[in-house]
Amino acid sequence: MHVNTSVVKALMHLRGIDEVTLSNLVCVATPDMRAWLYDSATDGEERVSFETQLEILRVLGISGEGPRADIVHYWRIHEPFFSRPANTYWELAVLLKAFGNAQAVFIAPESDPALEFVAMSRFGLRFAGFYAILEVTAHPLRSISFDPESMSDLAWVPDTMGVLLPEKEYRSLEPGAMRVRNLQQYLTYTAEAAQWERLRNAALEKGIHASQVANMLMGLPVSQGAEAITHTEATVISQPEVVAEPVPAVAPAAPVSAPTGAGVAASSSDESDDMRLFVTPVRSTEAVRVKRVA
Repeated sequence: MHVNTSVVKALMHLRGIDEVTLSNLVCVATPDMRAWLYDSATDGEERVSFETQLEILRVLGISGEGPRADIVHYWRIHEPFFSRPANTYWELAVLLKAFGNAQAVFIAPESDPALEFVAMSRFGLRFAGFYAILEVTAHPLRSISFDPESMSDLAWVPDTMGVLLPEKEYRSLEPGAMRVRNLQQYLTYTAEAAQWERLRNAALEKGIHASQVANMLMGLPVSQGAEAITHTEATVISQPEVVAEPVPAVAPAAPVSAPTGAGVAASSSDESDDMRLFVTPVRSTEAVRVKRVA
């Protein structure tokens, strides 16, 4: 049993950590680290111990069998001037296969209400068990091409066009600056605002005005401006309240052990649907050729 190096390489790219830096952080010789990452070890020799592999995961923000839930992970991707999304976002595609589907929302400062995708844009990512912020940069002469709808395991957060942050808070976004609870509250507030806007448009179509709704809520006589609010129409107003998701409880850190049971080796192809964090190496009496993952 060992760690899936495809996931490790994807996290390294997203965190901006190269082989030399990672080797120094976990006290492994750089040639051994490169041999392990690119599957070039011969005769079944373990170039990096399993305990060190687990330490590498902790450095990259992994706790147990997934990214930590008590922090907002901060990832970066750069779009070359001439690039295709399938090549540019391979790291994100690997993590989506490893940790499940996610939803994305555009994040912008309040001074940019148009929410335009410029040469540097940020997106909030909501996975089933954790949150992340993705910073995407591109050449100054082009806009970014990030589009969740073009990825099979990613979609836009419903009922929202984007999250607007105060100018100072947006400019100071960096790893560790955003807390999980704050990002949850922004997503909840944005979804509620979109729902209230739809409700306002529906009320205006029926001739229901804000003053009538206010009087009804306070128990005052409802004015007969256009139409009185009947019981049937009032049900339009009683939309289910959106409740902020609770912050995932974080258990005390415990030693990580390999999952029990026979694992299935994950394919190194980008088109594989089986991408797991922990994999079982192939055992054979003949030499095994392993395809290198870029």
